[in-house]
Amino acid sequence: MAAGLIKAIPQLVASLPQIISAIIQGLGKAIPSVADIGRNIIKGLWEGIQSLGYWIKDKVSDFFSGIVEGGKKSPWHTFTINSFCWYREKHG
Repeated sequence: MAAGLIKAIPQLVASLPQIISAIIQGLGKAIPSVADIGRNIIKGLWEGIQSLGYWIKDKVSDFFSGIVEGGKKSPWHTFTINSFCWYREKHG
């Protein structure tokens, strides 16, 4: 086996320029793909951040709407409105 490897060394050395050229060509073809991948990752992250912003805005809006609606249904709200109406009737 060792003798076969030693005999193959001259062929490997002779093929070295072709091997290096193939590696360089492969890398040259891969670089635009890597740039596209990076661009797509950044685009996806930005869209995710935007979506998260809309989601948070909706949750905060729902939260405060719930507080307002809950306050309108509370006995204290009814009492306050009735008291105000009574006061207006009495004091014009």
